[in-house]
Amino acid sequence: MAAAGCSPLARAPSGHRPHPGEGPLAAPQERPYAEVTSNHVHALVPRRWQAAPLSVSHALSSGVVASPNLEGWSRMDGSVPGLEAEWVDVAQGGIPSDFYWLAAKGPAIPRLATLGSCRANELVVILNHRPAFAGDPRSPGDYAERGTGTCRSKQGPPTRYAYFVAAPGYGPVRHVGIPNSGLYVVLAVVKNDPDAPQQLHRMLMSARFNQTSVADLMDAARDSAQLR
Repeated sequence: MAAAGCSPLARAPSGHRPHPGEGPLAAPQERPYAEVTSNHVHALVPRRWQAAPLSVSHALSSGVVASPNLEGWSRMDGSVPGLEAEWVDVAQGGIPSDFYWLAAKGPAIPRLATLGSCRANELVVILNHRPAFAGDPRSPGDYAERGTGTCRSKQGPPTRYAYFVAAPGYGPVRHVGIPNSGLYVVLAVVKNDPDAPQQLHRMLMSARFNQTSVADLMDAARDSAQLR
């Protein structure tokens, strides 16, 4: 369960700088964004940001992290802009998918969303089917939520964040993205200036797992929510 929770999101190693041919690569994109990639995970981030593979303490998770300050981003206190996109491999872990429902409802939610220096602005539970162990043996056991908020830290300027968390269970979210994923987590943080909402929306929604974006995952979650 601790492995499934991934709380907080995994970090890139301090001072890590990918070398050509190793780790995430930036692909040419329409300015001012560049695409960063690590294995099955892709994201659009500001062109000048650094990128690295997620550094994790177990073999269940993989993903990508990008920030203008990777070491500062590792504090996960909302003081530094950045993005992380992560998925957890249910096939590797041998953990029943029902437990990822539990993780998505709590441990997998980015830590900064509950810090005293941050304030939640919006929380939308897109999908919540209680799994079999909670009393419904026919349930697909899937869950998805999206949250936004702001942070004020002594370590940096005010920031705005947005995140998406989903546990595919056995519903429509299972049929898109990475087939053996038990959990998806994406977090984006930017400076809280006038174009912050638009920048967050683009970064969050365009993050992809294989060829499936977060926007596609949300559509699948809404479809699943209509099933019961």
